[in-house]
Amino acid sequence: MQNLLDLSVDNSAHWTMCAQLYLKGFPPKERDSLDNMRKRFKKGHFKIYYDVCEQNQVRVMGVVYALKTLEAVLLEYFVVREDFRRQGLAQAFLQALYDGVLSGKKALLLEVVNPEFSQTKAKELAKIALFERFGAVLCPQIHFELPFVENGQKQAMRLLCKHSVHTQLTELDLQKALDEIFAEIYTPIVIEAELPKS
Repeated sequence: MQNLLDLSVDNSAHWTMCAQLYLKGFPPKERDSLDNMRKRFKKGHFKIYYDVCEQNQVRVMGVVYALKTLEAVLLEYFVVREDFRRQGLAQAFLQALYDGVLSGKKALLLEVVNPEFSQTKAKELAKIALFERFGAVLCPQIHFELPFVENGQKQAMRLLCKHSVHTQLTELDLQKALDEIFAEIYTPIVIEAELPKS
């Protein structure tokens, strides 16, 4: 995977394929509505990077949020299409994002469900192993919960970071990043989910 494609909402075919992957890949309470996603992209808050197969079908995509307070981005959502899994695409996508899009100049933040509190412990440990093979490190002091209640409890999370080639983010930097992520991403999703449906 050489260069990732940067989705423009004007590319309706690829937008539709990315939207389908996004909706299938994440539980409703953990994702934004497609309308809000479109608004965020138009304002430039988020970008979608993706790759296609020879038949021009989207096979992997990720939603990236560029932090305002730090030289870092959060890979907010990341999914490989089911029929393309176990082919090394996840690792290739992460490397292409870090090397090609960020040019190693920004840190890449990655979230995972804390395996200690997960019903899918093996899956979460596999994600951590994937991210560590890519060169990200688990941030030992950073533990947080998503603000969404699922089965009567909030989801415990961990953060990993692949530092930029120039800068190592400190624990204070990472806490600042988390504050911004909650303010800009999670709180709006919760507010929208709680609004009465018309």
